[in-house]
Amino acid sequence: MSTWEYTPGRGLAHAYRAGCKIGSGSDLLGDMQAHRATELELKGQVMTPMEVLLCATRVNAEIFRMEKDIGSVEPGKLADLIAVKGNPLKDLRVFQNADALHLIMKGGQLYKRAL
Repeated sequence: MSTWEYTPGRGLAHAYRAGCKIGSGSDLLGDMQAHRATELELKGQVMTPMEVLLCATRVNAEIFRMEKDIGSVEPGKLADLIAVKGNPLKDLRVFQNADALHLIMKGGQLYKRAL
């Protein structure tokens, strides 16, 4: 039996195949906060990169029944934005490198700009 069967990846794969809505979260505490970006890589072992990005955006909005206000970049919606160096559709690990985050905008406020 592989270690995959003892990891959260196994439950994720079952939920995905069953058609469950799978969102993304930021509820890790303490030292585990540093590992939030690895959640996307883990999901990428089960889903396509585009599906993983949608889990963190549109699907989260749907889960909270807020898709009219958040979840996509459209006129009239609230949005926090990031720009990364690299293509997350080819490599989701780009989010694990703080230096690859070139722009961070939250609540209309610019927090990092390295473009």
